[in-house]
Amino acid sequence: MRVALGSDHSGFQLKECLKPCFGSLGIELSDLGTATEAPCDYPDFARAVARAVASGEATWGVVLDGAGVGSSIAANKVPGIRAALCNDPVSARNARSHNDANVLVLGARIVGIAVAEEIVRVFASTPFEGGRHQRRIDKISALETRSVAVHGGAEADDQLLATIVRLVIESLAESGAISLCAPPQTPAGQVPAGGPPAPAAAALPTAAEPLPKTPALVAVPPATVPAAAPLTATMPNRRFWTEADVAAQIDIAAGTIHIPAGVRITPLARDYLRERRVTLV
Repeated sequence: MRVALGSDHSGFQLKECLKPCFGSLGIELSDLGTATEAPCDYPDFARAVARAVASGEATWGVVLDGAGVGSSIAANKVPGIRAALCNDPVSARNARSHNDANVLVLGARIVGIAVAEEIVRVFASTPFEGGRHQRRIDKISALETRSVAVHGGAEADDQLLATIVRLVIESLAESGAISLCAPPQTPAGQVPAGGPPAPAAAALPTAAEPLPKTPALVAVPPATVPAAAPLTATMPNRRFWTEADVAAQIDIAAGTIHIPAGVRITPLARDYLRERRVTLV
């Protein structure tokens, strides 16, 4: 069994004092720092330990800082990590048996050496009970998966981010908030207006380029929409109303709104009406 061990400057002394305890348990250690009491940032070491556990380089991990709260938050940002702040043996036993915790976090300014050693022994020797607890762990994992899919997580994938940006632009275009046009083309051999192109090192990221079957898009600010209809956009054979449009047309007294034939309202506008219990007529 190998354990990844890390701390910031406030947890350094307790980290060093705990090393013999791990040796007595027959546990191999990977000390990921810090190596001195010079001031440093706990997220760096919490992340290093968490990534070692998530990648399989370590069976589980231990992180120490002053109170333990910050390192718990930081470690739990890494997918696959269940970090538990345990300042007593009872919490350590519950964290392992019920929560299948794989990173133990200790507050070096909260617990003494003797208590910390007992917490480590309990955490190392307590198995996960599974059963009904596994169902709950699966739900935690599902929450984590959804969060990564929606927000990109701490290790956001450039391709996923590019896809989200493109979908937002296309949605805004469909609602009429912006219009899209192809980027201008410069004939071969001519210098573009404004001077030669910037060096490659200064070019914008090209994460969106690999997306298949979708032409390059350029967002044109809403200022390009005709002044006569700043809040709506006319598209072939259809018209869209936004929140501002429907707000201007609501009959407050009657609680109704008349939507002309052929006019569609955006999803946000529909939510606006639903929240105010306005009836379409």
